Amino acid sequence: MKYNINPDFTAEGIYRPQHLIARGAMGEVYMAKVLEAPSEPFPEFVAIKTFPPCSDFSSKAQKREIETMKILKHPNVVGLLDWGQIQDYYFMVFPYYANGSLDHFLLKNGQLSPEEAVKLLYDMGQALSAIHERGLLHLDIKPANILIAEDLRFVLSDLGIASYQFQQSGNRIKGTPLYMSPEQAKGEIDKLDARTDLFSLGATLFYGLQDASLKPTDDVDILTSRKLVGLSTRSWHLPAPYTFLSKLIKQMLSFEAHKRISSAAELMAELRKYMTASGVSAKHGGEPVGKKWREKLARDLGDPVLRELLSSSGTYFKLRYYAPGSAICYEDEESFDVFILLHGSIRVSRKGVELAVENRVGSIKGEVAALVGKRRTATLESLDDTVCALINGAELEQAARKIPALAVRIMKTLALHLFERDRQNHG
Repeated sequence: MKYNINPDFTAEGIYRPQHLIARGAMGEVYMAKVLEAPSEPFPEFVAIKTFPPCSDFSSKAQKREIETMKILKHPNVVGLLDWGQIQDYYFMVFPYYANGSLDHFLLKNGQLSPEEAVKLLYDMGQALSAIHERGLLHLDIKPANILIAEDLRFVLSDLGIASYQFQQSGNRIKGTPLYMSPEQAKGEIDKLDARTDLFSLGATLFYGLQDASLKPTDDVDILTSRKLVGLSTRSWHLPAPYTFLSKLIKQMLSFEAHKRISSAAELMAELRKYMTASGVSAKHGGEPVGKKWREKLARDLGDPVLRELLSSSGTYFKLRYYAPGSAICYEDEESFDVFILLHGSIRVSRKGVELAVENRVGSIKGEVAALVGKRRTATLESLDDTVCALINGAELEQAARKIPALAVRIMKTLALHLFERDRQNHG
């Protein structure tokens, strides 16, 4: 039964729905044209999620979902652009992803390549870390709820169940049986934790990587029996250097929760360790900066040292653009580049735990590993559109001759970091 926006209806005179994208138990999603942008910048097309008419319970649940989305800001979690109430229902406005969902991708392409699976696991591990850090569980991870951005970043959507505080329907928890953990399928609310979401992510990867000969069903007992045979005992392996992916997925899919990877932070730490050891990346390294970004930086950079660096790029300096959610460098990897932030923001983490967010233009990262020749002690990731200047440690002497003032800044940053480490080690 259709219960939400009529395509002829214009929400607040700002959005005009074009066509239905998806329909589920929690609401409907429409692609809509933006008639009048409520703020700048704002996309031309958006996705509008609408809800059933409000009862006392559904009204509270919808408000909770809106509040949940307002506090979640992460490049791998769909962002809330706007929200409101028309007549007796609420609506939320999100970015529109023209590439569609992972579900559509699998229908078109059949299955994920190992490279795509690593990227999916990396991006969803990041998303779950952000969600779990706020005390939430997603509880409905599946291909239909994973969107693909224009830059091919995977983005987790639909936190409707998470914001329902695990409300039950009879003795079953809302969700999608094919991807549920055993404890979720049995309605064991007191046993739900981060490992529940990791099981669903593991199932998504398992089905995405191969034909498991399992058809969707709503019968949890039949499904659980299939999973016991299909997921627990089936022997399958991925080719080198992706064999570690099989191991991680099997850990995530353990039917006994205490045998699974315990948290998204632990998953990310394990994944980075395996990626470094096997030489596999999640497509990090950035892209060369084009004319558009060079012109923008030339307009925006007021620091004369950074402006000189910009004009000197291509000799001892490289300019790299990182899309939101991209890894700039990994913990424990061997890399000898110094990173200088020219635009955007960088998340610094160690073993999956966030240490800091850096958004000061001109800030310097990675100088200790680059100059001392040690492995990276932290992972750097872009939180939004980010541009960095890279200097290889081996070429620092030549770079110093080119821009002496920049070399002095790098040395001061190095000295400060070494001082802080010494102070922490010796109290």
